[in-house]
Amino acid sequence: MNIQSGISQKEVRESKRIHLRGIIKTFIILLLIILQIRLIILILYVLQKQVPWLSTFITYATMVVMLYIYARNISPSFKLFWILLIVAFPVAGLCIYVLGGRANANKKMRKKFENVEKRIGEMLTDSHPVPASLREEDPACGNLAHYLTKFAWSPVYQRTAVNYYSDASMALKEQIDALKAAKKYIFIEYLTIEDGTAFHKIKEILIQKATEGVIIRMIYDDMGCTLTLRKSFQKEMESFGIECRRFNPILPVLNVFMNNRDHRKLCVVDGTVGFTGGYNIANQYFNITHPYGYWKDVGVRIMGEAVRSMTGQFLMMWETLGNEDQNIDKFLNDETKNKDFEKALSSGSFINSHSYIQPYCDDPLDEELVSEEIYLTLIRKANHYIWISTPYLIITDEIRNELVSAAKKGVDVRIFVPGIPDKKIVNQCTKSYYGRLTVGGVKIFEYCPGFNHAKLCICDDRMALVGTANLDYRSLYHHFENGIVIYNNSVITDIKNDMEHMADVSRQITLSNLIAVPKWKKAARMLIRLCAPML
Repeated sequence: MNIQSGISQKEVRESKRIHLRGIIKTFIILLLIILQIRLIILILYVLQKQVPWLSTFITYATMVVMLYIYARNISPSFKLFWILLIVAFPVAGLCIYVLGGRANANKKMRKKFENVEKRIGEMLTDSHPVPASLREEDPACGNLAHYLTKFAWSPVYQRTAVNYYSDASMALKEQIDALKAAKKYIFIEYLTIEDGTAFHKIKEILIQKATEGVIIRMIYDDMGCTLTLRKSFQKEMESFGIECRRFNPILPVLNVFMNNRDHRKLCVVDGTVGFTGGYNIANQYFNITHPYGYWKDVGVRIMGEAVRSMTGQFLMMWETLGNEDQNIDKFLNDETKNKDFEKALSSGSFINSHSYIQPYCDDPLDEELVSEEIYLTLIRKANHYIWISTPYLIITDEIRNELVSAAKKGVDVRIFVPGIPDKKIVNQCTKSYYGRLTVGGVKIFEYCPGFNHAKLCICDDRMALVGTANLDYRSLYHHFENGIVIYNNSVITDIKNDMEHMADVSRQITLSNLIAVPKWKKAARMLIRLCAPML
């Protein structure tokens, strides 16, 4: 056994082999894509010299694209980056913008997602309007609930119990117990699945349940699993009767959809139990291995009616990646689940009548920036405190200004970031935001034990967010995300207690810390920050 990690030497060797193959594959694909981009740019440069009018056309095309970027409903930071890039390198800038500058560039995929989300979303929201009681009790909560119901196909529920886990390993244990009890179906969707110790516990259960006739479906992001899964993984799982679909397979050809990844984390069992949070199914998330010190991650379990939304969210992605599912109605409108709800109600495990739960998902292909809107709403509605935990802090001017504005009004604004980063360049970009935030009264805490991967936000003991979206450009604008908004529930106290413990073991950034940073490093951070939309 490997003493440091607690896993076998055989697994360590296999993990290294998979990781090495993944690095080689990624390098080859990136090299081929770069060569294709370079070839296109070279052809255009050659044609410019051979065809006199082409140079004039590119000049006008550059101006048109810059005006289009200026007119787009996107962050000024995005606009500045792309306009500067195109001005400095017209041909290369145009090519890069076409490939990576628009999250909703792929019309075919956008249309498919729209159709599936509308059909399933209407099934979810038609039977669950926003309760009038929520609007009367707390208009701020009611307004956010209305927004998510109308623009994210995410209804709000009451008859639902919530448990918060301050350690991802605790959530995994409960998740495994729920999988063992599955009788009808299991839905799993993660950015990263590593065929290691943590997943092996789940894998054994899935194989057993498949032999019992339980429907098992898995979605995983192809790029997210490049370094963690063998190429034969999908065929292996399907040989056991487990259906698998890869999100956005990475190919060595130019593809405007390649910048969008499935960053969601979902596990649904029988439509009655659901799990989500920041963790993927890989060893480091549960501190089986320690590549970046202690890995801080969290999760939530919900039991009851709100799991219906999580079921629908999984089915939206599943159907978009394949053919239309004829069993959707069976999954979403299973009357036998009511017996489970009543049993839980009678045991007293459900929450009180003033508490509401709202699972949601975010699709970057539409025009709604759902994750960003939730963060902005919570910041703006905070009267006493707003605490946020994120592994990456790469924010727009609008979010930064709202945070500073809240702090100047006397709101206790805290942001928790990693003490030990997993991506050094991205962490330097995060640090570039410290100055204005700290001067503005925002308290920034670096989590000393290791890497803080928790995505949390709590506001005034009455609203909380536990989800998958980081406070960065990729999560807010390019990735498919999900989470749960909690209103007036005692579990918010559990989250608050956990974040207070995080503060106890964190280092608060002070003005003296910022003054001590060398000028050359500050300049380097600002240059990195200029490229923030691409990080």
